[in-house]
Amino acid sequence: MPLHAEYKVGDIRVAVWRMTETANELSSLVACVGADDVPATFSEARRREMYAVRVLLAMLCGGSARIIYDATRKPMLDGCEGYISVSHTRGYALLAYSPTVSVGVDIELQSRNLEGVASKVADVAQFAGFSSDERQRALLVRWCVCEALFKIVGDIGGTFKDNVVLSTPLPLADGSIDVVVTGILQWEKRRYKATCVYDDDLLVVLCRERE
Repeated sequence: MPLHAEYKVGDIRVAVWRMTETANELSSLVACVGADDVPATFSEARRREMYAVRVLLAMLCGGSARIIYDATRKPMLDGCEGYISVSHTRGYALLAYSPTVSVGVDIELQSRNLEGVASKVADVAQFAGFSSDERQRALLVRWCVCEALFKIVGDIGGTFKDNVVLSTPLPLADGSIDVVVTGILQWEKRRYKATCVYDDDLLVVLCRERE
């Protein structure tokens, strides 16, 4: 059972699964409750992801917990109080659970090249003077923060490039970055905290609203 990592950020529990099994092998690890909502028509890769998340769900929330979806396909808990967020990257699946706060999460390989999509989330001029390694790290952090934030707020009515402000392009020593949605009336002064966790070749970013 290749549980890659499990850790806590405040009251948020995070578990990462390294997917070395087939979809059928993963399905055998999932309790009967909650295992029947993975469509057989989905691709092998998609079913692997969904089963891996359900293995993690049983670990963090118990065997009676199930994943349901709201109208926007945002995953929600049934049979357990609290909030979840899920993410996948090549070979890995992640589930974050908090009993008290809405959370958004993203996981990416640190080696992922984001140059082709950087302009979607960042004004690349802000990275002038960065070394190539610093630029890669800063792009990855901003991409993951925006992805995690989207899982909390959805459509903000503006762009993540123009309306999401990070307090620093790279995380502080404790992994934190303050995040503000600005320039949009209904979101003005909404403040969030992102926490970055570096784990082997992975970057995990959790985002939650500041108290």
